[in-house]
Amino acid sequence: MQRILTVSLSVFGFVLGLGPANPVDAFAKAPFTLKKLPNGVNVVMVPDHRYPQVALIVRYYAGVRHEPPGKFGLAHLLEHVTFRPPRPEALSQINVSAESSHGQNASTHPDFTQYYHLEPPYRLQTALWEERWRLTAMPMRWSASDVEWERPIVRNEGRFRGETRPHHTSQLKLFEALFPPSHPFRGLVDAAGRDLATLQFDDVKRFFTQWYSPANTW
Repeated sequence: MQRILTVSLSVFGFVLGLGPANPVDAFAKAPFTLKKLPNGVNVVMVPDHRYPQVALIVRYYAGVRHEPPGKFGLAHLLEHVTFRPPRPEALSQINVSAESSHGQNASTHPDFTQYYHLEPPYRLQTALWEERWRLTAMPMRWSASDVEWERPIVRNEGRFRGETRPHHTSQLKLFEALFPPSHPFRGLVDAAGRDLATLQFDDVKRFFTQWYSPANTW
């Protein structure tokens, strides 16, 4: 089990380089390797040796549209909770260096949640180790206090990225016009965080169990 999961979370291993005038064209033409592991994980590797860094992206198809009705904010809250439990000493050391250089973070989207690292090549194995630990050992260390700690942080992020922006109201009106009440994306209009305030520890655990698995990554 440990051997399989250690390699399974190398979902995206990019060695990024200094791009030409149009880096999008260069990336589109870059050679890549695509393979599917026995446990269902899709692995994409794109080498570019012009710059000595490795980007690792682990993407779970567990976003806003996967949240149950009345549970808006659950995917984002879970993303935050996965950073809460104390890490083993070796992982704590790499976290200090990674966070100081903004080399590690995560983001929640309508269709997926992704965790990413930007590391020197010699730290790739440790980054893979951490993502395996996030999926396997970390959930056993969660507690209800982790949810309560992260809940106001998630709420404040929503305020900062939404309510403080002048065009926020127009975005909400656009979503109301585009998506009927039964559409999963309609939940994005819950700017007040009413659902977030009622989410429980069991909701977080169920969402993780349902969507976070090697076979649900790309």
